[in-house]
Amino acid sequence: MEVYRDKIDRLISESSGEIVLNGSHDHAAIIVERMFSRARESVKILTRKFDPRIYCDAETVEAAQQMLGDNSRSIKILIEEIEATNPKGNPYFGELSQFGNLSIRVVPEVLREPISVNFTVMDDCGYRFEKDQSGSGATAIVAFGDVGLTERLSTLFENVWEQSKEYEFA
Repeated sequence: MEVYRDKIDRLISESSGEIVLNGSHDHAAIIVERMFSRARESVKILTRKFDPRIYCDAETVEAAQQMLGDNSRSIKILIEEIEATNPKGNPYFGELSQFGNLSIRVVPEVLREPISVNFTVMDDCGYRFEKDQSGSGATAIVAFGDVGLTERLSTLFENVWEQSKEYEFA
């Protein structure tokens, strides 16, 4: 996995727009962890379910904690199926909910079907994008430096964000 991690770091550094395939949950976890580690401003995640295989391994949680420890950086998460995620019982959310620059919102049911994708955007320079295939793996594409698609995904995220309800941890 270290080879894949190095490849993602190279993609981020070069920001050439080169597209790479993400073919497993392990790869997805590495991508998200590197996004948290390397983001200058923000990481935005839109996901049907907050899959612990991707978001809750030790390296990813540690990178998120380090990112959120800097108040000039933020993580925004949109979750479609909050019931399946159970944030209150999830150690990831328990540890990270103390940070004021972590925001979670629940996507309204009326928007869930039309979206049918999961994606993560780092700053305005990179993304991980997958068509939601409900449980068939974590096959996605990843690119850094593709400003056009990154901006479109970020705009979609912000539009859905504005229509979504804040999740209360209390």
